[in-house]
Amino acid sequence: VQRQAEEEEILREGDSHRLVRFPVDKSTLKAILETENELRLSPAVQAAYAQAETDVSGCDWMDVTENLQRHVLREHFGVPLSDEARVLRAVRRCIHEYPELRAIPVYTRFQRARPGCLRAGDAVVDCGVTCLDGSPSTLLTQLAMLGLQRGRVNLSREFVEDFGWRVPMVCDTMDNAFDREYAPWPLRMYVVHGGTVVYVAQPRKAAFDLSE
Repeated sequence: VQRQAEEEEILREGDSHRLVRFPVDKSTLKAILETENELRLSPAVQAAYAQAETDVSGCDWMDVTENLQRHVLREHFGVPLSDEARVLRAVRRCIHEYPELRAIPVYTRFQRARPGCLRAGDAVVDCGVTCLDGSPSTLLTQLAMLGLQRGRVNLSREFVEDFGWRVPMVCDTMDNAFDREYAPWPLRMYVVHGGTVVYVAQPRKAAFDLSE
């Protein structure tokens, strides 16, 4: 409840509060970031991050990080509860106000996310890729293969492997010749004997009669 109230306070502040109005200066912000980084590497915090990866209660690494940041403010810098939300926001935004501090937090120092160069409407850029069997290929080649027979065969092979399928499996051609002749969708069984179809499973009311 307390945290929700604090978050609501942050929302009420909106953009009317700039960093210069927070009760911390650049040197204090730097010290807070350095302390957070140091504590992140402690066995206790690392264990908390590891536990969050397997937690089923809804707690994740972001909760661990927030708890760590609030702990730093309270226990190491004596930030009163009434100012905690503001100072926490200042810490999170300070790398934009002071770019030289960007090299301190681990989450910005190793940040790999970027907007990229491609935009909607751009042509697909081809590039080299490596297939799972180790053979070299290109992106456009692999995209084209998704609509080719090889792509259908590969998907069928993966199905057999993933589900331990033991019944012999074959693939329809890309022009769906088998589908046109035997209408197998969504599920149909045939019994063939001596080159003659002796049984065709016909679903009734969306079900098969197992007694057949």
